[in-house]
Amino acid sequence: MNSPNRLDATTSPERLEITELFRSLASELARKTFGGEVTEASVISELGLDSIHNLEIIGEMERKLGIQIPNEDLEDLNTVGQLLDVVQKAQKSRT
Repeated sequence: MNSPNRLDATTSPERLEITELFRSLASELARKTFGGEVTEASVISELGLDSIHNLEIIGEMERKLGIQIPNEDLEDLNTVGQLLDVVQKAQKSRT
């Protein structure tokens, strides 16, 4: 059985695309390559990213995806899965 925290073949294409964007931006900021070790359960700060990095990633995601994430959705944002959820919520509210 697949863990709901793993990114695998059952993960939606949209969610995989957002995850790849996160990995790319995080790799650039942290100056290291992220691969399969990034799961939805991954704690962003444990990936070597601080709050400034987090804001930069979110800003770039908003720009690249053409979305606006409300500040209240960013409160208590700790894991990659939580970030994916708020990005998808913003995408849905855009349409």
